[in-house]
Amino acid sequence: MRHRERLHDGHLPHTLDRGPMKVLLLSGGLDSSALAFWKRPDVCLTVDYGQRPARGELAAAKALCGELDLRHETLSVDMKALGSGSLAGEAASDLGHAEEWWPYRNQMLITLAGMRFVNEGLREIMIGAVRTDVHADGKTRFIRGINQLMSLQEGHVAVSAPARSLHP
Repeated sequence: MRHRERLHDGHLPHTLDRGPMKVLLLSGGLDSSALAFWKRPDVCLTVDYGQRPARGELAAAKALCGELDLRHETLSVDMKALGSGSLAGEAASDLGHAEEWWPYRNQMLITLAGMRFVNEGLREIMIGAVRTDVHADGKTRFIRGINQLMSLQEGHVAVSAPARSLHP
């Protein structure tokens, strides 16, 4: 694996390695961790958006990326007031298919990743959606739609869920 020069804050200078970049949204959970090992993305991004388990997710993601020698970045955006269910420490919404539902979570995370890396040559954002995902934003229809939306905008970024159709 090639190593890149890093600035003191862990970010790459914009003048280095501006080739096609693949970013994995890494929660530190099983699905995205397996994708990090399998796909070896250029960058793994963990977003603290105000979810209750953020501290544990960040620690797991950082440790995994250290073991795999992958570039890891974090982004903090306080959206705690917008959540519902156990991830937000609030009552569950009747709209979600699971108690931990957070409205438009994958859409938000994908958008934030695109905003963060489009100027560095971002070409693909990978998410850890799997076949058994119960949330609408983890299903094939959503992945196709968000992929089309992101490809229409500046940067023409693709969105994929490489493990979405795999069988256990």
